[in-house]
Amino acid sequence: VKMASIRERKIAAPSPISSSPNQSQDDRLNHMLRLVLGVAVISVITVFEVIGFFVWKSQQPYVPLTELQTEILKTGDCSLQVREGDRLIVNYTGSFVETGEIFDSTSLKNRSYNFKYASTGIILGWYEGLQAMCVGEERRIYVPAEKGYGESGRPPKIPPNSDLMFDILLVDVNGQRSKSKS
Repeated sequence: VKMASIRERKIAAPSPISSSPNQSQDDRLNHMLRLVLGVAVISVITVFEVIGFFVWKSQQPYVPLTELQTEILKTGDCSLQVREGDRLIVNYTGSFVETGEIFDSTSLKNRSYNFKYASTGIILGWYEGLQAMCVGEERRIYVPAEKGYGESGRPPKIPPNSDLMFDILLVDVNGQRSKSKS
């Protein structure tokens, strides 16, 4: 079996790249070059727009949170949901909304956080943010200062009037873990 040489092979290119029989090799190469350069220019412009956005964003004054916000990052097994009085085990990372700096994390301590879910003993932002959370679920909770540590803060880690963000994974509810594999 004889293999066709590169010159003998014909490749059908979809339009608009394909050429008419009247187009010379140079015209086809010029067309391809213009197309590639056009894509490259658009890519460079996009990169500069993204960089410009982040520069602009970094120059904007911080606007404090006015309400609690939650975002589900990963769904869980909703046959087990958080209720008042439940014993919970969570893994979490806490950071400042304004700077992104981490102030606490169970992974830094190499142990999960075990607590009773009740309106006392945890910050209001956690109490409201964990309501009806499913075992195995991961949530991001944005806690305004007044639902966190408020005007007093929690020195030395948390200054007064700090908006906080927590990524929380609910590992266990009353000794039961998610039955679904994640």
